Amino acid sequence: MEEHKMDGEKRLEEKCLERKVVYKGKSYEFFVDRVELPDGTEAVREMVKHPGGVAILAMDGENHVLMEEQYRYAICQTITEIPAGKMDKIPGETPQEAAVRELRETGRVADHWEYLGKIYPSPGIVSEVLYLYLATGLHEEERELDSDEFINLKLMELGTVRKGIADGEITDCKTIAALAM
Repeated sequence: MEEHKMDGEKRLEEKCLERKVVYKGKSYEFFVDRVELPDGTEAVREMVKHPGGVAILAMDGENHVLMEEQYRYAICQTITEIPAGKMDKIPGETPQEAAVRELRETGRVADHWEYLGKIYPSPGIVSEVLYLYLATGLHEEERELDSDEFINLKLMELGTVRKGIADGEITDCKTIAALAM
């Protein structure tokens, strides 16, 4: 990738001067930090500490993608997305182990796993890092949903998923990123 600098090299890091924990829940912590900016002035940053997560692009041998329909309370709507979940259920769990566990919740296991990369879904306010995986060679097993999850599963042809993204019908960033990767 060719890069053209528009400004001179500048120090961009911000230094935390003070942290106030506003809320600490089971999975998340909410902070209000007082920071020193690169020019020496101060500002306030509000942040959510997230345990991280995984997302799985699970594909069968017929070019279908396993998709979930799930109601997302924060945006008050049901969206279509690839299987995903937080890495806060098993202490010391690796991202790939979490991906295997999350895929099992759909009633699927995979013969082959490939790490696709990681993304930061909303780095302006949330520390979340999402590890993306491709899972192939799918087999059905018993579904292991969490007690508070209500999810519809469907297999969608890869071209239909791509069209749904292009048409703005599939707007989930992890799904879009996994397909791009």
